[in-house]
Amino acid sequence: MLHAYVMIGAFSGLRPTEMYNLTWGDVLGYRAGRKKSVDDRDIRLQVRGKGKSGKAIPQKAAISWFDTLWMLFERSMGREPADSDPVFAGETGKRITSVANGFTELLKAAGLERDHRGIKRTPYSLRHFYISEQLANGAEVLDVARNCRTSLAMIDKHYGQVRLERVVDRLRPEWTRA
Repeated sequence: MLHAYVMIGAFSGLRPTEMYNLTWGDVLGYRAGRKKSVDDRDIRLQVRGKGKSGKAIPQKAAISWFDTLWMLFERSMGREPADSDPVFAGETGKRITSVANGFTELLKAAGLERDHRGIKRTPYSLRHFYISEQLANGAEVLDVARNCRTSLAMIDKHYGQVRLERVVDRLRPEWTRA
């Protein structure tokens, strides 16, 4: 469950509250595509949290982790999840309230509890990873901001250094005067 949580967070950029609120009915297109290969499937996430709501487009790599959670739910409950069932459900089918402790223990075991600045990583760090990777790999800032339901100002404030690395060649024009 924790592994799936980490991977879905890293491949979607959802806030922890958005992941907490996610039900199977919010994973748009998932049920219809379940029998297809991952390459032939596509999903959207209807999310809500932090006073905001909207659709999110996760990376395709997230789909197989939804498959894992679906399978875990079926094993525990003996039935397919209903649209109203939480995506992140425990063995009783109830919504998992927090992964913070497990996440911290996992990071400790991997020696990754703190970032290069000494700041403790939290489940919210998965959102930062997603946004940083999107920007580092050439996604347009406006598109990332809209997909993450945040402002351009927030992207610039927190991820400006990632964007700076993308334009390094433009920052080193050939000088004609010495």
